[in-house]
Amino acid sequence: MSLRSIKLNRPYQRMDDIKQHLNTGQQYLTPASLQILQKYKYIDYHGQRYKTNELIQDMVSCHRCANYWLRVSALEARLEKYENPKTVVDLEVVLRDFFEKKYTRTSARVYSRRVLFKEVTAYLEDHFQVRMLHPTDERYRRFIREIVGDTGKGYKRLRIRKIT
Repeated sequence: MSLRSIKLNRPYQRMDDIKQHLNTGQQYLTPASLQILQKYKYIDYHGQRYKTNELIQDMVSCHRCANYWLRVSALEARLEKYENPKTVVDLEVVLRDFFEKKYTRTSARVYSRRVLFKEVTAYLEDHFQVRMLHPTDERYRRFIREIVGDTGKGYKRLRIRKIT
């Protein structure tokens, strides 16, 4: 089994953000640097070998970086739809894009509220480090009410189904 590693001393690769993070320990996260880190298991720099999954966790774990990723994803979703950026809240744009790509509306109540909550929280935690502890969180309630379009307060299933 071969290990995929890369040396950061190569001049033709744009790895300035990663080098700056290794030299100073400060958070320098850009989408390009994170994509580079995800491609390799190890990074060799000045004779030391670093595990990329530890670097990713270190770079993504700060609150500022998580907000940065949320902002980038919201801007990407806006670019796809050519929406006015002044009228849309970032988290709503990301959740609307997530919902439209993975679910469709139906006339019958098919999809479990609990399953949808678990999928939304997993998506937000994996991609943006945004945590929702329970379904009564105002952000999730707004998602159900405005994006999913369900005004019911009971435990009835939602009128959506997952796209397979």
